[in-house]
Amino acid sequence: MNSKMKHPITFARVELLFLLLSFSIFSYACSSQTSSYYYAQKQIEHGDLSYHQYLKVNEYMNAFPQNEIEVPANQDLTLQVHSFSKNPNSKENKNLIQIAVKTRFPNSEEVRAKKALCFVLDVSGSMEGDNKLEDSKAALIQFLTEMKVGDEFSLVVFDNDASTFISPQTIDLNSRKKIISKVKDIQAGGGTNIEAGLILGYSEMSKFHPRSTRRLILLTDGISNVNVHTPEEIAKKAKVQYLEGSRISTIGLGYDVNQTLLRSLAENGKGHYYFADNAKTLTKIIRDDFETLMIPIVREARLIISSNSGYKILHVYGGPENSKDVSDKIVLNLGELNANDWRIIVVEVSGKGEAYNPISAQITYSYPKGNGIQKVSADLKRETSNSNSQVNLNVARNSVIFSNAMSLIEIGKLAESEKYQDAFNLVNLQMNNNRILSEIDPTNSLDRELETLSKVRNILEYKIRMNGLSDSKFEAKSDEKKKKNLFELIQLGVSLTAKVIPGPWTLVAELFLALTAP
Repeated sequence: MNSKMKHPITFARVELLFLLLSFSIFSYACSSQTSSYYYAQKQIEHGDLSYHQYLKVNEYMNAFPQNEIEVPANQDLTLQVHSFSKNPNSKENKNLIQIAVKTRFPNSEEVRAKKALCFVLDVSGSMEGDNKLEDSKAALIQFLTEMKVGDEFSLVVFDNDASTFISPQTIDLNSRKKIISKVKDIQAGGGTNIEAGLILGYSEMSKFHPRSTRRLILLTDGISNVNVHTPEEIAKKAKVQYLEGSRISTIGLGYDVNQTLLRSLAENGKGHYYFADNAKTLTKIIRDDFETLMIPIVREARLIISSNSGYKILHVYGGPENSKDVSDKIVLNLGELNANDWRIIVVEVSGKGEAYNPISAQITYSYPKGNGIQKVSADLKRETSNSNSQVNLNVARNSVIFSNAMSLIEIGKLAESEKYQDAFNLVNLQMNNNRILSEIDPTNSLDRELETLSKVRNILEYKIRMNGLSDSKFEAKSDEKKKKNLFELIQLGVSLTAKVIPGPWTLVAELFLALTAP
């Protein structure tokens, strides 16, 4: 029995819960993107439940590493197919199949390749608050100390207008010291003219060596309030820059960022949007993520999923919006995959075919420098673990985290409609679901999730009391919950949420109840 066990729940029974979860619908896709997850965490810390407007389930999932997926040596990527149940020919008519695509880490030659980065830094007056400018300067200085000799660097700053603070320079021992010294002298003041900063940044980027891997990185804390154009107009220029060979990434600093604009700029510039609330996070983004994101491994990747004899594909979750149904196949356009990049797709299938493999998967792609179309195929991987588990616990954990993300979005919507009691009931139910699974989770991811859910519950309890909803009925429920064991708590949660706010969280609980009833 796992040392984390706190309740008399058998390991086998908990695992059976996951087997029956194949009747539900879960989806998640993974990449380096986690911005809306961290932004939601910041909002929750401020007691703000409006995070549901920005929270994306895919990005929520990305915040939880998937280290179990390994790329074999001498391969550019791996394609793996795992069943939720380790016995896809079980008596259950439905099952979930997880398809994982992951690229390799960059090799030494790719790491040494010359890079050219133009930073466009907001130095408006608001950047003085919460140490945002000082954090940005600290992250830039740390990044400069780690840049390789031969890389190129430039810095554009903007407030009411924009100016070239550091013209494009090749990094060597002397230039590095001079650039760092100049960065230390940056001061804040004025308005926020993002467009002027971007236009000048595009111009400076064109001065880099044409063979360098070029990227523009915008760092800003707010909304453009000088020479304002619509996000669509500004984003169009980012798309033009990508077509001309440069990519654009954006980093939102602080709590009140314009996520719509920054995300649109990054998407049109084929870069990434990030959220950073402190120097440590910002340094990690610049150092770690850009190191791999600037190294494309494959391009024009297409994932083709087909059902085998006796099975039918019901749904595909976690894929891009441009997926297509082609006869009995599903085609997902994954686009470009960078170093250490990954995607996870979940397929719901039904049937009782004799074949061991309900589905087959194939990925086609080309290399950045051409060399024709490559193909990799995979069938369902037969589990060889010595564990007595009847399910893939990694897939099960991901599914629970996914349901957390969906429930948090629903809770935010309920709170917006002032349905605080319903939201409170839902967060209680989901917390209990997480408690069950945390007992067999070796990564402690669900313990981390419980902390987030607990903060949300505290906010809701405060709102309930402040809105005069702390009547005897609510108090009776609270007192009753304190006296009940985990099984009874979940049973109560189902009765409170099943009809009002049905969803995957309710299904998880109902299946658990069916398997662990006294």
